[in-house]
Amino acid sequence: RDEGKKEYQRPGDHYLIPTRFVPVHAYLKARGSNPPQTWLSSLQTKLLQSTNSSPNDSTQDIQHLLTQVKKWYETSTQYLLSDPKASDINGDYFVAYLRAAHRGIYDTIDRSDPQVLARRDTMPVLNKGNKGKNGGKGKKKKHNLGAIEIPSAKDYFAELQILAATTNTLTTAFTTKKKKKKMAILPPFLLDPKTAAARYRVQSQIIVDAYQLKMVDVAAICTIAQIATNTPTPPAASISSDAPTNKLVIVVYMGSEHVQTILEFFVTHMGFTREGLLGDKQNNKKPTAGLVGKTEWEDEESRLVDLPDYLHDFELLFPVPQTTKKGAKKKKKKKKK
Repeated sequence: RDEGKKEYQRPGDHYLIPTRFVPVHAYLKARGSNPPQTWLSSLQTKLLQSTNSSPNDSTQDIQHLLTQVKKWYETSTQYLLSDPKASDINGDYFVAYLRAAHRGIYDTIDRSDPQVLARRDTMPVLNKGNKGKNGGKGKKKKHNLGAIEIPSAKDYFAELQILAATTNTLTTAFTTKKKKKKMAILPPFLLDPKTAAARYRVQSQIIVDAYQLKMVDVAAICTIAQIATNTPTPPAASISSDAPTNKLVIVVYMGSEHVQTILEFFVTHMGFTREGLLGDKQNNKKPTAGLVGKTEWEDEESRLVDLPDYLHDFELLFPVPQTTKKGAKKKKKKKKK
């Protein structure tokens, strides 16, 4: 309700209710946790409890996994915030930063593919008048995107400290009796207060999103470990002598960035391998063995995913199928003979 003006009905539960207060002294409590814990902390506690109650699982292995997860969470988040433009795979941070800090560029370029946009050095202007010199035969105008960087979290907080000191100086200057012109010299990033406010807002959102993004990966890793520890081992009488007793297939269906991150964690930090799994290199960058689907699609390309045979019949996974490049080379040699 506005003071002495008009009453407004509160929106329904399906709408977001804006508020200027952040609950920094409170958090959502995980159901059934005592003492109270966050959901992610409670998930790790349950994981340790499940290993303690099961004689077939190694508590040391789970403790090792949780230790590696904590270290990885800190290092990966710090890496993401050290250079948000370069470390963000999808390019969403760069597009959001362009919109807030460089709106003139944002409104005049093709933004249909953020992943490509973040890697480009220049982008042509899409204005109708951008035909170049001599009736379109000359060079068209381009924006230099390579020179635009997103400040790191460390630089961002350093700017905030300068901003706080400058604001205090300006306040003292404007409260003088004569109210003369500005007595303080503004730093470059405060010459346009409106743009500066938008840039600070989006940088704050990037910092919060980076921690939340990696927290989703941590939750997925802990859930995978919980599934593995809670899966009962078949009794010895029902297992043939040559059948494996410790083989488990877990299919992770998530966004491409999350899946690649989780896969890299288990390969790099937990000693898992991609050997024998189908995949190739996309754009000559990271190998995709163990991943199903694609990270890049053409506009008119079908999104239908073809599952490999070993996901239709899990028995084909054990022993691991020999689909490595060495096997492919041997086949080619036989054809030549």
